[in-house]
Amino acid sequence: MPKEQLETYLANLNIAMKFKNSPLELKLSDFVENCEHREHLKLLLNSALGKFNQKEKQINSRFIRTSRELQSLLEDKTDIVDLNDISDNVCQVNYRTSFPSKNRKTNPTILAFITANARISLHKKIMQLKRQKFVPFYCDTDSILYAGPKGIEPPLNISLAFGDFKHELGEKTTIEKFEAFGRKNFAITYTNNTTQTSQTLMKVCGLALDSKIVQERIRNAHVLQEKKSKNTAN
Repeated sequence: MPKEQLETYLANLNIAMKFKNSPLELKLSDFVENCEHREHLKLLLNSALGKFNQKEKQINSRFIRTSRELQSLLEDKTDIVDLNDISDNVCQVNYRTSFPSKNRKTNPTILAFITANARISLHKKIMQLKRQKFVPFYCDTDSILYAGPKGIEPPLNISLAFGDFKHELGEKTTIEKFEAFGRKNFAITYTNNTTQTSQTLMKVCGLALDSKIVQERIRNAHVLQEKKSKNTAN
């Protein structure tokens, strides 16, 4: 982020957070890039908010030290999933309860408000894009894929700061093709303008694309597509 833009950002942030003229006021010297800390805070925020809607019928884990504890667990109508020896005196039991007790540590209502506000915020951003003649193609919980007129900057705050959007593929890239097959199922072909190489990003809901089997099938599909293209050309 350029220095002038950062100064404006910090000034607006100090006013919004009421930090101006206080010991909490942020200065340029306080702003440093720390990817590890940023990812840690992002994970913490996502995990903490997700606890409000944690499933009750999840697998529980418990360390058993006596035969009486194990017998009591078996008599509580539990479904034993796994049992592992930790030491000569301790074993770990993973189980599901048939009749889960009321969980007073969760609150789906709070999470519903959080999710609703997030979607309202995302909808406002999409409307801003449309008013500037940009065309949204796809959106997810915290991302928007769109096309727009050349030479016009999108009306979005794009930076590494929390609450702002960022270039998922990098700033020096050009998207050549986008194909959507459904929710959380899409493929993007883009060009790295620095190396002038073409790359592909694919997301399939519920499928680990980095597994060896999937990667092999993707390569086979590319080879088959190339053969079909050559036969058509001939």
